[in-house]
Amino acid sequence: MRLLFIAAIVKVAVGIVASAFVLEPALPAPALPSWYYLFLLTTFGSSAAWLYFGGRTDPRARTLGTLFALFASLFTDRVSLRASAVTPELIGQALKTIESVHLIAFCPYVFWRFAWSFPRIRPSLLPRGTAAAVEYAALVTGIVLVFGNLIAAVPAVRSTAVGAALGALGPRDDRIFWQAVSLLTIPSLALLILKSRRASLDERRRLKWVVAGVVAGNLPMVAHVLLAATVPRYAEFAVHPETSRALGITLTMFALLIPLATAYAVLVDQVLDVSFVVRQAVQYAFARYTVAAVLPLLVIAAGGVVYRNRTRPLGEILAGSPVAVTLILLLGLVLVSRRALLRAIDRRFFRDQYDAQQILVDLAEQSHRLAGVGDVIGLLVRDADRALHLERVSLLLIGPTGETLSDPQGRVRALPLGGPLGTLLSGSRAPLDVDLSSAGSALSRLPESEREWLVDAGARLLVPLFGVRETPIGLIVLGDKRSELPFTYEDKRLMSAVAVSTALALEQRLGRESPDLDTPGFSRSQAAQCGVCGRVQPRSGQRCVACSGPMHEARLPMVLAGKFEVEQQIGAGGMGVVYRGRDLHLNRPVALKVLPRLGTTAAARMRREARAMAAMQHPNLAVIHVMESWRGAPVLVLEYLAGGTLATRIRRGPIPVDEVLSMSVVMAEVLRHVHAAGYLHRDVKPSNIGFTFDGNVKLLDFGLAQMIADVSEAPPTVNVLPAAATADSVTVEVPTAFSTGRHLIGTPAYMSPEAILTEPVTPAIDLWSLAVTMYEALTGTQPFRAPTMAATLALVMVGEVRDVRVARPDCPPAIAEFLASALSRIRQQRPQTASEFLNRLAAARAAVG
Repeated sequence: MRLLFIAAIVKVAVGIVASAFVLEPALPAPALPSWYYLFLLTTFGSSAAWLYFGGRTDPRARTLGTLFALFASLFTDRVSLRASAVTPELIGQALKTIESVHLIAFCPYVFWRFAWSFPRIRPSLLPRGTAAAVEYAALVTGIVLVFGNLIAAVPAVRSTAVGAALGALGPRDDRIFWQAVSLLTIPSLALLILKSRRASLDERRRLKWVVAGVVAGNLPMVAHVLLAATVPRYAEFAVHPETSRALGITLTMFALLIPLATAYAVLVDQVLDVSFVVRQAVQYAFARYTVAAVLPLLVIAAGGVVYRNRTRPLGEILAGSPVAVTLILLLGLVLVSRRALLRAIDRRFFRDQYDAQQILVDLAEQSHRLAGVGDVIGLLVRDADRALHLERVSLLLIGPTGETLSDPQGRVRALPLGGPLGTLLSGSRAPLDVDLSSAGSALSRLPESEREWLVDAGARLLVPLFGVRETPIGLIVLGDKRSELPFTYEDKRLMSAVAVSTALALEQRLGRESPDLDTPGFSRSQAAQCGVCGRVQPRSGQRCVACSGPMHEARLPMVLAGKFEVEQQIGAGGMGVVYRGRDLHLNRPVALKVLPRLGTTAAARMRREARAMAAMQHPNLAVIHVMESWRGAPVLVLEYLAGGTLATRIRRGPIPVDEVLSMSVVMAEVLRHVHAAGYLHRDVKPSNIGFTFDGNVKLLDFGLAQMIADVSEAPPTVNVLPAAATADSVTVEVPTAFSTGRHLIGTPAYMSPEAILTEPVTPAIDLWSLAVTMYEALTGTQPFRAPTMAATLALVMVGEVRDVRVARPDCPPAIAEFLASALSRIRQQRPQTASEFLNRLAAARAAVG
């Protein structure tokens, strides 16, 4: 299937390039214009790429994407054949060779594969062996038609009797090719209709668009071919010049219903697991590069027109060629408006237009009119963000002793100037790039404490501020761009000029006022935590003001990054410590998860990984707001769920069956969304399923276990859930008896046997964990709980799961059978995808009534 897709996409790319030579509509009726074929192959080709690459976890989506690519290759054949007549001989011969590979012959084979797997129900009316027979017949027919045409195209064979016989297999000979393709398409159409009629009401509602689109798009073409082959009067009517063109347009317009209906069904009803998590950086870059690519594409198209008309005077070409006139006008329009288009894209993706010169003039003029240091800092932060669209920006000022740079706003820890980083900043006025993930960066050789400072500050560009003396009086710390693109040479020039103006304004005011660097904004970095209630308070006194419990140093400051106030520890486990806090800017509660300390290089990579996962949106997936860092430890700022976790509810006793089933359906839907984007959760368990204040269920810690494993510079560890554990688990090393030198990721009591054996991971590992969670929610007990980690792992590997009805007699038999299959020792009996999990769970619920 993959080979067919690649071959078809290559043909589509060739067709797009070849279309530049045949855009002139100088073809007699009944032929369709080349621009129309270009439109068709582009539509089907882009739909094919969307389904194939977006449906990485759904083979049905990839099969349908391959079918679309084969459709697109048919229209490529039309364009390539025309282009071969007007291009140089060598190129023309290559185009004829490509055109002779009629991949459309494999459409019945791919179509049957799709119809058999979509929807997933298997019809009982078909005799045993029918599916394999139809698939085999379609595949063999496709091979015969394709290779027969290739052999017939060989010059030495073409003039022989064999070549004449094989030539009858070609698509331009209506005797065999199209009749065979059409006849073999009919079983797939009938199967789709049959399966959709036998689906449940809910499935039928979700399937109707894609089934209707596929059937309506193919049926007119099949009917046309069969009527032309069996009804002579219709054949005469179809080839008449006045009707042939109209029929071609009508039939292809019906074919367009297929990608349109499929796109609607996927986007609205999610009938296939197709998803692109396109971050803003990708969207922004795609938009800009598209504008940048329009100009060379128009030049290529114009070159094709000029080459085809190379013997005609320019005036004659313009007078008789609307295409040439259109291309010239488009070229002129793009040349004139290209810069305006790029600025419009900036305005679309960000708040303001990028106009560095105007921003610099505004800053220089206003900074000298401001009264105090705080006003200058505010102006710099606002204008730097307006120019570069930054995630964060801070300004550090020289302290009274001249030995440290400190942030008056309290967002960044003080930086000693006596260290290697201070020396590096003092030796140059040029902006300094920060890339701790690059081994070649000079900053990678800094002491660990200073690299931690860079990570905590979220720094990607450092711009020193120098006054009249050759020592820095401040430092501008710029974070990542929201576009995630690197800082350009123009960006750095802008910030160097901004630094000069800001330094002059600050030096004048620092002479009149001394900023109080010991204000509460700096004391907030010191915090103590109650060992009894977990309350966080300023470091003063030995007892908690709430419960008089003993105090110890907190993992976080009172205010993190100048905007997140830390209130109380609410959990701790193998993945870190969780605090309840408040976003001071938006006045909303947040959860602050302090992760295990990583190296500075890993922490920098993890920040980018967290940003990618934050792009994942689902109403039942807990939101990742942002990632911060404190003294080298990553801190995820998450949506706060006031309703607690499923683990807390289970401790109060088993949960009603209906509630467990409803929650499981929602979690499976979330996992389907996550898996479709190419991610795994890898730590599904009751403590990672939370509830909002109004009872909405959400999946927590999405991708966290994998994220830590991917970026960790040390061997990853495993969460183990001992008998005494409550909401979370402790972190220990995995015995090599189970890992054979490799390391596990997850919580052993909820890990599948394959995950423990460190086999290649698939979405099935999350589904096993969800089934274990269902079992625990129904019974109140964990099926694989044991006092030690080794015993827990052994139970998962060889232990038998008791029937859920032993502990929960009121559990319906259909649900018990579903759990038995979902936790089966035989891997093939378990659901392999979230969609299959949902379908089987839905069937079990339907049996309950």
